Amino acid sequence: MANVLLTGASGFIGSCLHRALAQTGHSVTPVSRRHGVDFSHMLRASDWVPHLRGIDTVINAVGIIGESKHQRFDALHHQAPSAL
Repeated sequence: MANVLLTGASGFIGSCLHRALAQTGHSVTPVSRRHGVDFSHMLRASDWVPHLRGIDTVINAVGIIGESKHQRFDALHHQAPSAL
């Protein structure tokens, strides 16, 4: 089984993926604000290095429908995934 880093793990899609992966025997490392990692601050590759040790697969389930003061499309949909 794989060691999976799952971003957006506390969202609607991410929580469903987390449950399905765990039920099939994968080890899931959840990444979300609820889990202490703010995706909007993970804008450099070096920000991700500590989270990737021992990880086989990355699934990005981060997404927003609308922007807010702390959640911007560019950071969440482009900069952080590109850094990852």
